[in-house]
Amino acid sequence: MNYFVLKGRAALEALDNVQPVDTPECPFDWRFVVECTSCGEEPYRAIVINLFAKFQVENSERTWNFRASCEYCPSTHLALIRRTKGAFREDCEDEWVDLLHIIADGIKFKKFREKKSIWHGTSEFGSKTYENINLEYSSWCDYDMDYYQLICMDNARFQIVLAEDIYEKMFKARDGVVHQVAMLSKKLRI
Repeated sequence: MNYFVLKGRAALEALDNVQPVDTPECPFDWRFVVECTSCGEEPYRAIVINLFAKFQVENSERTWNFRASCEYCPSTHLALIRRTKGAFREDCEDEWVDLLHIIADGIKFKKFREKKSIWHGTSEFGSKTYENINLEYSSWCDYDMDYYQLICMDNARFQIVLAEDIYEKMFKARDGVVHQVAMLSKKLRI
């Protein structure tokens, strides 16, 4: 199993607390370019995962958010995702924010595709909420007519990192059974 973290950063102007619109009625589609860990091939299309999809797998205690077979070999790909409390903030332009924790079996996550993703955020001037922030081109702008101010999110960037520090501490053996370390569960909020 591999453990990944999706991180993001962006420049915000008069906008704060930007995060995905992700509800059971309107689930956020997390799109990723992945690679099979068995054969090393990438699927033709990006995979789509949402938090509300649930799959049971034989011989697994977990309920997974994604399950598929490799197009090129008999390997099965599984993924479990968890949102963090991270959000893009105006005062954190130079910092990478943890957006998503990923546990993957049989696949390596390589790139996040923000195409067709809808985010929401709040104006720094008041309680106005912007519900349709589209990051398809890594930028979004609107104009606040009440405050005569341009509202922008620019240069949105994402990266997926292998969480080696978590990976090394993930499992410990006790009485011949593998148990999850409580620290990791707390960190990943699983």
